[in-house]
Amino acid sequence: MRACGQLSPSGRVGTVLVATGPTFGERLKELREAAALSQYALAKKSGVSKQAISLLEKGESEPAWVTVRKLARALGISVSDFDVGNLPGEADNDDADPPKPAPKKKPPKK
Repeated sequence: MRACGQLSPSGRVGTVLVATGPTFGERLKELREAAALSQYALAKKSGVSKQAISLLEKGESEPAWVTVRKLARALGISVSDFDVGNLPGEADNDDADPPKPAPKKKPPKK
């Protein structure tokens, strides 16, 4: 991840964290090529147009959830295989224990 300067509406410069991992489109292309499919073949197999696949791979479009599911099914993968990394502030520890629930508050004494 890298920091990037950005102007706020007030004209001040702030810091924004920008993910530097692969984009959805880059991951789609990687998975499509690993499956030895052309854009055209993936389009036929998934029911998603070749133009849409091209736009996704170039990062010029973001997919709807139904599109992600169609592409995953056609590639024979899980939708989680499209995961392109963690959001800013999330740790990369898939094997970590789930967070413990907050302790219950005791009711006030009467």
